[in-house]
Order: sequence, then structure tokens, then C-alpha cells
Amino acid sequence: MTTADQTVEEAADKLQEPDRMAGEDPSLIKARANGDGPASPQAGSLNPWLVVGVALAVGIVLAKWIDRREHARSGD
Repeated sequence: MTTADQTVEEAADKLQEPDRMAGEDPSLIKARANGDGPASPQAGSLNPWLVVGVALAVGIVLAKWIDRREHARSGD
């Protein structure tokens, strides 16, 4: 096979992987539904909305700081 053929085959295998996983015995899903499986999310993990909010706030502060520096340099 050529490298293009190998690449297509690898991509096809990756696309079929969820189908194979779905066909397996979903005992972990059943255990979680019954409250017996591992908790998700893990204890002590950060809330994704908190991370997004902090990143947004830091980005806004950084943008304002850069904007003020540019205005100070231009003499406006």
C-alpha cells in the first residue's frame, strides 16, 4: 500500500472504533447508572465553566492592559 492508502485505512479504523466500543458489554455504564461505578467527574476536579470564566476574565484584563499601553505610546 502507498502512504495515502495507509492514511485512509488508519482514519477509517479510527472512525469505526466507537462502533466497536458500543458493541462491547456496557457494564461500566450500567454500574454508573446504579451508582456503583466510579464517580464522574472526579472529586477535586475543576468545574469547566469556572475555568472558562477565569480564562475570559484574564483575557479581557490582558486586552485592556495591552490597549492602554498602545494608547500611552501613541500619545493619545
